[in-house]
Amino acid sequence: MRRTARIFSATAIAVASVFVGVTAPAGASAARTVVMHRGASAAAVPNSNLSGKGAKAKFTPAKLTAPVYKNKKACAGANPPVSLTLTNATKNAYDIGFNGSAIGTLPKNTIGSLCIYGKPGTGEFEIAGSTHVLTVKFVKATA
Repeated sequence: MRRTARIFSATAIAVASVFVGVTAPAGASAARTVVMHRGASAAAVPNSNLSGKGAKAKFTPAKLTAPVYKNKKACAGANPPVSLTLTNATKNAYDIGFNGSAIGTLPKNTIGSLCIYGKPGTGEFEIAGSTHVLTVKFVKATA
């Protein structure tokens, strides 16, 4: 059974952004509220690269360990921490999901920086149209 983690962007956005908010049904093992931004990368955080297209789209690496922050307040403010980044250096846009709920599109040549808050546990990021997943073990943040 996967534990629930909530995602909140940690990126100061230097370009126009697409914001997508999703609320999962009560009892679903998905993020309750998700906001995904695109922007610059953060130094020294776990990263997974996207590649392929359609059914062959995948994450590399397919497993990461990333910090999870106590609450939404920890992920707010002008310069919030970053749990992980998703890098799309391809010529394709990818629709990304988290634990079965869509969180937004990561356009070509962009990086999504995410601040995860909630309880430690495991979660999965998906690429629409592909069966490949990124499994993330969320551990309590030390800062």
